[in-house]
Amino acid sequence: MSVTDAGPGPETAAALAMARELLRTGQVAAARESFRALHRAHPDDLGVLWALADLQLQDGDLDAALQSLTAVADTFMRRGFLLKAVAARRRAQEICPDNVDNLVALAELLARDGQRPEAQRLYHRIATLLRERDRMDDALEALRRGAALGTAEGESGALVLFESCESFGVQMLRAGRLEAALAALEAAWSLKPDSRSALRFLLHTLLRLGWHDRAVGVLRPLLEDNPQDQELWTLLGRVHLQADSLFEAAAAFHQLLTLDPSRTPYMMDVAGRLRDQGQLPAALAALDACVPGLVHKAQEPLALAFLETLREREPRDPFIRMRVDALTAWMAARAAATRDEELKRPWAELREAFQPRAVLLGEGSARPPSGPSHPAVPTEGADDVQSLERLRAVYLAEGLHEKAAAVCVTLSAAYTARGDLAPAREAMDMANRLMAEASRPPRTQRESVDGATGIAGKAEFEDTMHREYRRATRDARPLSVVLLEPDQPATMREGTRTDQEGRLRKLAHELFAALKRAPDLVARVDELTFAVLLPETPTDGARVVADALRTRVGRLPLGTGGAATVTASAGAATVVPVRGGDPVVVMLAARQALRAARSQGGSCTVTQEAHAR
Repeated sequence: MSVTDAGPGPETAAALAMARELLRTGQVAAARESFRALHRAHPDDLGVLWALADLQLQDGDLDAALQSLTAVADTFMRRGFLLKAVAARRRAQEICPDNVDNLVALAELLARDGQRPEAQRLYHRIATLLRERDRMDDALEALRRGAALGTAEGESGALVLFESCESFGVQMLRAGRLEAALAALEAAWSLKPDSRSALRFLLHTLLRLGWHDRAVGVLRPLLEDNPQDQELWTLLGRVHLQADSLFEAAAAFHQLLTLDPSRTPYMMDVAGRLRDQGQLPAALAALDACVPGLVHKAQEPLALAFLETLREREPRDPFIRMRVDALTAWMAARAAATRDEELKRPWAELREAFQPRAVLLGEGSARPPSGPSHPAVPTEGADDVQSLERLRAVYLAEGLHEKAAAVCVTLSAAYTARGDLAPAREAMDMANRLMAEASRPPRTQRESVDGATGIAGKAEFEDTMHREYRRATRDARPLSVVLLEPDQPATMREGTRTDQEGRLRKLAHELFAALKRAPDLVARVDELTFAVLLPETPTDGARVVADALRTRVGRLPLGTGGAATVTASAGAATVVPVRGGDPVVVMLAARQALRAARSQGGSCTVTQEAHAR
């Protein structure tokens, strides 16, 4: 630092020159007093501060020298000299390389100057020092600051910082500090999104926290960009498996088997869990998907043993018997075969017996039944999805929720194979909700299911609302109800009774499909009025759901000639129940909100807070 850089006055420059001469001639004590006097008189003079730092270094007083250089850097920053501030901080780093405060300040200056790789290497150094000093929270903050600088291909600083973030995240994970582990691993993954190790650790942390939806949210965008990535499908299936979302796990592993038929263990696990839960059709469908891979690996006895356990549960099921016979014949033919040609006929029979969709249609006959109530087995190709959707609508209308759920699983797999991930997710959401419906306490068919639409009826809705109201009272959580009606009732009543019921079924199907959570319930409570029960949902969430329902209704071609002319009004009400309260208050508030929406011209949502009493 020169006197010109500091810009002192003539008297100060002369005094500084005299002090330096004293230092040069070895009169250290006199030089020290001169520098201190100059500093007291001119505390912000950069030349004095820099020379004082040199003297303090010669005296071995590192702390004082660091303090002087820090003052130099801060003064340069106040005056807008960024590069000179960086130079002062670098000089301080040479003096005290492990001073964290100086390193943090230097990293911030480098980042501001655009020297991102070097700043990230410094943040790595800072985090290492803080971890050695057991200051884990401060180390995490340093890593997050470094990660926030981003990365570009080939930047060594980002790669060094990535390794630091990942190792710190693993350390926190093993120590049970899950939120700190999550923050560090998210930072690592942001620096290197193609790192599968960081992704696995991140998912493991999310699962230990119980944040399954967030884990799925991490994987879904990756799958949309890489639909042929087997490892990503495996990870998605394992996430669903840990969340006990068996139908969604089955869909993910089905896609995995489509890419590599030999990767059967995960799907076999899903099939076993479905069997143990009594979901035999779904368990058999999962096994069907495994058979090609098991045969390829000569592991047919596994499938046969699985089938035998199913036959113990359902000894008269013709589809299970057909598969047992076909698999037994194949194993015998292969054991006796001397040429590949001798296996062709039993292999053809085996493939025919293990058509994954056939089990979803069985009603107790050896061949898949057909007719108005039970369409024929869908064939492979472009019409496959439409056939499955028609079959799902039939089962919904008949209230056969378990069968409809099994069709949804197959439908999701069909959509996934076509690369349509959004409808595939929607189908799996519906499968989960259908299974939740099927597991509700049993009631008579007349009471629980609306005959025209196949969804819950008014009695089922009222029972469920009372049960959820009691639970919300216990947990002090909000409970919301949405009432929805078409704005053009005349259009809904056009044509024959069959036409009217067809429109109602379409409308009910769309409302059912729009709901994402298993506890949510949609029911028909009046001629054209549908009610949606939303546990643990505040007012804002109820409005979002109501708007989504109205949007779906607006897409339906319900009018004569297929015109999409029907809109809907929605009234949403939310209550935080109190002990001894009556759930009727939230229904009354929802009806008031619905009337207000209609009075505003329709095609809108009105929300209202209900007061518990």
